[in-house]
Amino acid sequence: PKLCTLMRKFWYRGHTKVCNQIILRAFDTKIDDKGVVWLRFGGLTPCKTLKLPTTLPTEVKCQLRLIKRNCRWEIHYTTDIQKAEKKTQGKIIGCDRGYTEVYATSSNDGARFLGNNFGKIQTEETDYRTAKQVRRNKIRSVFHKSIAKGNSAKADRIKRNNLGKIKWNNRETSFKGRIQTIVFTATHDLMLNAIKVAFEDLTEAIKSKKP
Repeated sequence: PKLCTLMRKFWYRGHTKVCNQIILRAFDTKIDDKGVVWLRFGGLTPCKTLKLPTTLPTEVKCQLRLIKRNCRWEIHYTTDIQKAEKKTQGKIIGCDRGYTEVYATSSNDGARFLGNNFGKIQTEETDYRTAKQVRRNKIRSVFHKSIAKGNSAKADRIKRNNLGKIKWNNRETSFKGRIQTIVFTATHDLMLNAIKVAFEDLTEAIKSKKP
C-alpha cells in the first residue's frame, strides 16, 4: 500500500500494519472567530503545514489518531474524565437480562422494564438483513454468470453499482449506535438508585442434572 511505502521513505525502518490510520505527534488546534476548531500539522512536504477544519468541540492538546472509515475521517484522542465517587446509599436490586427488553428489575424496585423495544429493533434489523442478502445473492449469481460468459463489462457494472458495502456499513454503524444507546440508557436508569445489582451469570453452561 501507499502508506507502507511512505513509512519506509520518510522514517528509518518505518513499518505499519494498517492502511487507514495516521498518528499525529506534532500538532496544534486553534478556534477561529466562527467557533470552528482547525487542526494544523506538518505534512510530508518540508516547511509546509496542513490546515484542516474539524468538528471538535474544543481545542485539544494531546496525541491524535486519524482513522478513515466509510470514506470519512474520524479524530480519536484521549481526555481526562473525573472519576465518579463511590455510592454509599441505595437499594440492592435484582435484575434479569432479556431480549424483549434490556433489564427487568425485582419487586423492590417496582418491577420495572428498562430498555423497551430492544428485541423489536434487533428483529427488524435481522429481517432486513435477511431480505437484503437474498437479493444480493441473486445479483451475485448474475455477476458470476457474466464472468463465466466473458461479459466483463456487465460484471464490472454489477460489481461497481450493486455489490458495494458502503450503505451496508453505514447502516450497521447506525444500528450499533442505537443498540448501545438503549443499553447505556437502561443501565444508567438501573444504577441510578442502586448500590448493588444481582443478576444471573449466563456465561457458564448449565450443568445437566441427569446422572
